[in-house]
Amino acid sequence: MSVSELETTSSGFKASKYNFFVKYDKDSYYGYNFLYRSIVRVPDRTYPAVQQFLTQATLSTELDEHAPNRNPQGIPESLHALQEASFIVDRNVDEMKLIRFRYFRNLFANDFLSLVVLPTLQCNFCCPYCFEFKKPMAMNDDVQGALIRWVEKTFTNTRRLHVAWFGGEPLMQKKRISSLTEHFQSFCTRIGASYESSLVTNGFLLDSKFQQSLSDLRIKSIQITLDGDKEAHDRFRHLKNGNGTFDRIYENILSFCDNIDDCTLSLRINCGDDNYSRIEKLLADFPSKVRAKVLVYFRWIFKSQASRYQEFSSKARGLAPYEGLSRLYRAAMTLGWRTINPLGQFKDGFCDMDKLNHFQVDPEGNVYLCSHSYRASEAIGSVVGGMGTIGPKEHNRYVDWYAANPFEDKKCTECMLLPACFGGCRKTRVEGGPVCTEESGAIEVYVNDLIRERLSKIAV
Repeated sequence: MSVSELETTSSGFKASKYNFFVKYDKDSYYGYNFLYRSIVRVPDRTYPAVQQFLTQATLSTELDEHAPNRNPQGIPESLHALQEASFIVDRNVDEMKLIRFRYFRNLFANDFLSLVVLPTLQCNFCCPYCFEFKKPMAMNDDVQGALIRWVEKTFTNTRRLHVAWFGGEPLMQKKRISSLTEHFQSFCTRIGASYESSLVTNGFLLDSKFQQSLSDLRIKSIQITLDGDKEAHDRFRHLKNGNGTFDRIYENILSFCDNIDDCTLSLRINCGDDNYSRIEKLLADFPSKVRAKVLVYFRWIFKSQASRYQEFSSKARGLAPYEGLSRLYRAAMTLGWRTINPLGQFKDGFCDMDKLNHFQVDPEGNVYLCSHSYRASEAIGSVVGGMGTIGPKEHNRYVDWYAANPFEDKKCTECMLLPACFGGCRKTRVEGGPVCTEESGAIEVYVNDLIRERLSKIAV
């Protein structure tokens, strides 16, 4: 009998399909439920009985020795925590239906407009692994006007608007960001919608002057990328003239932590063969005030068409990619950093692209569902010339994009991680590529890290 099929004979409960237990320390096991994102601690001496119950036993008197007092449902008190954390659920609950409901509710909600706006495809950096085809262009007034008219005409039922500033390097167009923000805020005020934005930047131009404008721009979160300590970072993320960028970014991060309180800063650490061994030094080089305030996460450098499919991380990544990332997560937590694994966030989709009204708009006004390269051939339409979101020849691509889902994939429906990853990258699925996340190859290690991260937040 599988865990999901287990039912009790006395109280109508069964074990959730998405329980995963790990030995956490010498005195205890911890369980993590991927569907309800809950954790429970089970003392070492109690774990065998709990595990027996969850896998084969029913709620009967055989567990009375662990908890002689019962609650009204007949569940031994020592197991009551399992019910509270939804490790035990009502036997009539269809967890797959619940996952499907959450997934499609999130996907087709139409009161939320999410835009990734690229005010430029230029960049002041010259990173060898960049996945974009850079272009010497920036958004002009005509495209800005067309973008505003498209939003105002098409999305009057919006109740929340979120704009993610992206590029190229978006801070090369600070005035354009400011001008667009004014129009977006005015639109939201007229229709009674809320407005927020975020920023993905290399951090070089995130100076103290711009930091003071974050509140007016309603920028609530910023992501900066670093590639290890100064030596490693400057080897990869340098200016077009070859000069290093680490020192300037480092100072901007210090300034942010000293002066900004109403915006979240996260560091994405790109990991590869040439910088992996230098990342722990980077983590140690920042003062405690930064470690306590900034979120950090780690991802392997991936190969792309724009970088001519060069491989930057094959040796360090190895056969179990997440295990290498886990070592960095644990090192960061030991040093007092606040860590965040995107897969562990409370959301009902793999990423922001799992939204009905989520679009990317480049400096020429081309509209994309999701693109890494930002080649016009990947666009589904344009805001210029009244064409609107979807071009007449791109309707099938639009339908295929939203029709794709993990529930027709047996591997996904049988996977413990389904409630967390929701089938992985939509773009990759539509294109027929592998969708499994790195964490899926090392679930036990990943769960240990999730619990460690959760406990660290509770301690704070």
